[in-house]
Amino acid sequence: MQKCLERISQIDRSLRFKKTGTADEFARKLCISRSTLFEMFSLMKDFGAEIAYCPHRQTYYYTQEGRFEIGFKPQNKLSEDDMEKISGGNKKYFAQSDIIGHLPFMFATVNKIVDHQFTELNILSNF
Repeated sequence: MQKCLERISQIDRSLRFKKTGTADEFARKLCISRSTLFEMFSLMKDFGAEIAYCPHRQTYYYTQEGRFEIGFKPQNKLSEDDMEKISGGNKKYFAQSDIIGHLPFMFATVNKIVDHQFTELNILSNF
């Protein structure tokens, strides 16, 4: 699981700097298959990342400024009214129930990617 999260972080960094290369080149840089790369893109898109490809620059990129974050965040000490004031009235933060609803899908997808990578590297035959 940690390796998968590290790869998402690597993908995120490359997307933000718009220096990925083609799908084959990008997958090679990450030491994964092209299909695993597209599975990672799909997972990131499921969590709101808008990813596109520019054939002219030969790079993948986010269609809007931002970053993909995974990790623990301490509970906000601010009230919902304070959060709305800070964000200019936009409710762009997630309620705990929103995240919990996505967890089974996220773990199933991450496990699928990890299983695919083990199969790819023939690690399972060593067990």
